[in-house]
Amino acid sequence: MKSLGGNGQPVTQGVVTVEEALRYAMSLPVATTISGIDSLAVLRQDLAIARGFKPMTDEEMKALRRCSRRADLDGAVLEGYKARMLTWSRSQPAFARGRRALLEQDLGNLQGAAREAVRKLFSEFEMAISLAEDAVRARESLSPWGVARAMGYPVPDGPEAFPLRIVSPPQSAW
Repeated sequence: MKSLGGNGQPVTQGVVTVEEALRYAMSLPVATTISGIDSLAVLRQDLAIARGFKPMTDEEMKALRRCSRRADLDGAVLEGYKARMLTWSRSQPAFARGRRALLEQDLGNLQGAAREAVRKLFSEFEMAISLAEDAVRARESLSPWGVARAMGYPVPDGPEAFPLRIVSPPQSAW
């Protein structure tokens, strides 16, 4: 079974998360679910999902299958995705502040012109923090799809914009 829809489109278009897609695939009556792993980070993510695996309920599986089109996502689901995206966005200023605080330590034994070049390269922390905070404020008033688009996700226009289908289990599995 292609756990991410074959090409990852349900995930890249924000219809489902990786965890939801893997949990769905592993909840079907299959002996093995193979997830594509192209990096150590993805391997760790998939292992964490597998180790914490809890089969989806019938209702969760039905709800996920209904999410094959933008119009199929109800307001609570959309607001949940918006909240996740805004939470991530809100974390970025703090991340930049933390990196700024560690800059001198991270420079380590780097000396002379190289040290100054790296310091100059990372001298715009205040501007980055300010821009990140402005972005969060601007995104808060957007619709969930607007937030996704503002964050760079490929969000097609229109309620019928997701031409994908999430596979239903065989009728005998119901």
